[in-house]
Amino acid sequence: MRIALFTPFSPDIGGGSIQLKSLLPQLAEFDINWYYLAAAKAASGVGTWLGPQLMGGSLLKDLSRSSRLWLTGTSSRIREIVAQMDADLYWVVAMNEGVLVALELSASGKPVHLTVHDHPVSVFQRSTRYRLLSPFMSRSLSRVMRSAKSVDVISIGMRDFYRERFGIEPLVVYRYVQGLPRLKEYVNSTDVLRVGHIGIIYNANQFTEFVEALRAHGRNLGVSVKLVKIGRSREFEKVQKDHPDLVEDLGELPEKAAIEELSKCNFLYCMYPDTPRFEVFRRTSQPMKLSTYIQAQRPIFAHTPEDSTLAAAIRKYRIGSVCPSSERQSIEVALKELQQFEQIPRERFEQARTELLGIAQVRNLENTLRCSGMPYESRPTSLVS
Repeated sequence: MRIALFTPFSPDIGGGSIQLKSLLPQLAEFDINWYYLAAAKAASGVGTWLGPQLMGGSLLKDLSRSSRLWLTGTSSRIREIVAQMDADLYWVVAMNEGVLVALELSASGKPVHLTVHDHPVSVFQRSTRYRLLSPFMSRSLSRVMRSAKSVDVISIGMRDFYRERFGIEPLVVYRYVQGLPRLKEYVNSTDVLRVGHIGIIYNANQFTEFVEALRAHGRNLGVSVKLVKIGRSREFEKVQKDHPDLVEDLGELPEKAAIEELSKCNFLYCMYPDTPRFEVFRRTSQPMKLSTYIQAQRPIFAHTPEDSTLAAAIRKYRIGSVCPSSERQSIEVALKELQQFEQIPRERFEQARTELLGIAQVRNLENTLRCSGMPYESRPTSLVS
């Protein structure tokens, strides 16, 4: 079966690409061609470049172009993108232009399998630039959800959200990790408390409160504190300017090297914001850094409300602690409580890997893609009924 995978981002960038690249080698029975929009061709040579994104760029031009795009729901450029792909099944990531590409494909009678990593309406609502276009994204997403042959989502929270919102039954597919790496045994430092973080910080104010609480916690323990920073984050860098002595900035690292560095930390920090505009996001998305942290096998400090997918995973597998508060004193208390998780058995991380990142989800995706690409009359009776 020939599958055209479409993403509005490069195969070389972001958590969505990491997830897809973990799945594709396990789907060897399919002939999958990855088509994408990006500012330039991927340096890795992966996939087929279809040109630049329709969104982004200079503010005024982008707002004008994006407004017309979402008001009409289609454009000649969207039709050109669709015309360049030829396959038995079209696998589309529902992000930005991906939603409109999926709609155009469905309108042309072509079978679409939809993947959702972040709820597209929530992404628009959180954006200063695209917030006013949220109702149009909502309308388009509703149409594409009901027209797609099948849908996979990144978390149980998102599955339940779409089940209630659209009356569909999506498949849950997160990243695939074959096995936990064998790392050097962690040795606790007696004079430095090292806290690891990779990727994006979503809220500088919430992070600042954590940093101040961490400083106080270090003073109470009589140790110095280091924040080990991997990757780029605008919100992290705002805080870093005020606390340059605190940060050990390792820049961008390949994941294997990042895991090795994170495994040397006392614990790892992960945030989902507690502000109202992030509510749907934290209830439905699932941070890609969680898959990296599980592989690093160190305790996780989840700075997030209890209603988040992150909190649910940390609680279920007992691989760290959850702090729902952004008040400094409460964070200090939570940091003290985290000490009980200093040595977490490898078996707990293995359970998290097996259930969240294991092969069963890949096989379910494989079966779903196979059946979605079949003519209706050729599908197994159990699926037709």
